[in-house]
Parts: sequence; C-alpha cells; structure tokens
Amino acid sequence: MSVRLNKEDITALEFTIEATGFTGKIKSTDCVAFSSADSKENEAVHTRTNEQLLETLIKKDDVGYCIHITGQMRALADPFHRRLCAELANRSNSRFIVIYNIPEQFRQSPEGVGEWNAQRWASKTWVQKLSAMNLIGDALVDVRAYNTVQEIEYSVFGNRYIQLQEKHFDEDESPSPKPKRVWLLNSEKLNGFLTEKAINIINNADDIPEALYKRFFAKVSGVSSQNIMAKLIKEGAIHIEKLLDERLLEFDPDAASNLDILKSIGFIKLSEQNRVSITEDGKQFIGF
Repeated sequence: MSVRLNKEDITALEFTIEATGFTGKIKSTDCVAFSSADSKENEAVHTRTNEQLLETLIKKDDVGYCIHITGQMRALADPFHRRLCAELANRSNSRFIVIYNIPEQFRQSPEGVGEWNAQRWASKTWVQKLSAMNLIGDALVDVRAYNTVQEIEYSVFGNRYIQLQEKHFDEDESPSPKPKRVWLLNSEKLNGFLTEKAINIINNADDIPEALYKRFFAKVSGVSSQNIMAKLIKEGAIHIEKLLDERLLEFDPDAASNLDILKSIGFIKLSEQNRVSITEDGKQFIGF
C-alpha cells in the first residue's frame, strides 16, 4: 500500500535522494508512509517503520542488512525499536549497525559516551537514556562512530525498505532538532545502493566497544553511586570534597568518576560553589 505525495513533497524526496548520490528513479508508488515536517507525524512514520521491520523479521525472516546512518542515535531511546533490535539479535546472526556522530574525545571512556549521549538525548527521560545504554552494553546493537553531519540520515532493512529523512541543516547538533520530512520507501534498487554506501561508511568508521556503555550502566547502578545519592538525600547539598571523603575513596578509589556519570545522566547537579545535590530524577532512580 502506498501513499500519495503532493508536488512539493515529491520534489523534496527527489532532492533528498539525489543528495545520497543515487541516480535511479523512485516511483510514487514506492512510498509506503510519509510525514511532513511535524513532530507527531514524524513519530507516526517511525512507528510504521518499526511495524514494517517487525513484520519483515517475524513473518518473512528476511531482514538483510539492518543499518542506521544517523546523527544522534535517538531511535534507540524508543522502547519499541529497542525490543526489535533485541529480537533481531536473538533471532538471527545479525545485529542492527548504528553509525552515529560522536566526537573522538568522547569515544574512549564510560564517562565520555555517557556524557555525549545524555546531552544529545536531553529531551528523553532517564529511563529511556539508561535503557538505550543498556541495550548497547548488552551487545544487542553494533555501534560505530563516524562524522555523519554531512550525511543524509537513513535506515535500511529487509533488502527493500528504507526510512529516509530530509537533510538536516543548522539543527544537526541540536539535542532537539526541528521536525523534517520522513519517507518510508519500498525499493530494492535504492535499498541496495544505500546499503552499499552504508557498508563503505562502516568500513571507515570507528568501532565503539560495547563495554564502555556496559560500564556506564554499571557505574550508575553500582554501590558507590547508590551511596552517593543516599547521602545527598539524607544530608542535602554537600561540598564535593566532603562528599568524596576518605571512607568513600577507600571503598572505591574511582568514585570521582561516578560523580561525572551521575551528573551526565542528570541524577545530581553541581553548583558554582562546588556543592553537589541530588535531582528529582536521581530521587526517582533510587526509589525515594
């Protein structure tokens, strides 16, 4: 079943496809779903894409390459999509490969990947952020780092489906980019072209060890972090030097890194006077 596009939307689609380097033609009947530059419509197309992926995975079992070329990897904050990624990994020998833009200085540590992703996912809840981190940490997706700022964002799956997003401009690096047109297309030729293009990007991308995300999740959930937040609830705002006292550092010499991680996920905040306090999200996390 296809959707009808008006002349302006067809022109935008042709321009976007041309920007990928594809020189073939796309018929109007190749468009399975479409969203104008509207947040709710965007969400509806993402849901339709997930439904198509589910049907392809479960009913047809012919997923082909499953690849996201994206800027901020926000799809992993969607619980439906996370379940599909986990199902794909459990049902087949393949995983979704996610290529996204994370600067080199953030790729080397749990604190780095946590800080960058938490900033990019500022509009998401702490549950969504931690769930996405845990999905990656459990090696249910394969995450790669690449400068995607100039790339058209798209996803390929099922050897024929493509979710294609209109080109970002100045909002590329914004945690809350503006809505844009999104198309779900059914085209073997375009899928093949974009899959080959994605594989070339993968070959030039840096692999990010899943262990970094696992360690981030473990440090947020660990005993040191729990003790820090419990102490902040009991005593209120505490100067950072008093919080990182001899007793805590004897138990966990790396406790200072926990502060960075808790701050990045939004569970604590640091004042200009270096006083640490727990946030409402932090209280929710430890069940207070």
